[in-house]
Amino acid sequence: MGGCNSPRSPLLTPISQGQIMEQVYTVQEVASLLKVGYRTVLDQINMGRLEAYQISNRYRISESSVLKYLSANKVKRVAI
Repeated sequence: MGGCNSPRSPLLTPISQGQIMEQVYTVQEVASLLKVGYRTVLDQINMGRLEAYQISNRYRISESSVLKYLSANKVKRVAI
């Protein structure tokens, strides 16, 4: 059982032809993009404000996670 004919896990679905894998960044790359320190990015990940994936002992952040983080932290105009 569990041979070659077993169904694939949905997490391991291959990228089909024509699909483009989303850009993934390191903590240092996100820090550079946002013009903040490396530690600031780690703090935001640890506080749950910036979604990241942990692979071994390293974090990876998807482009959509960075955009979602920026959107959630957008300054709202206040009428005076």
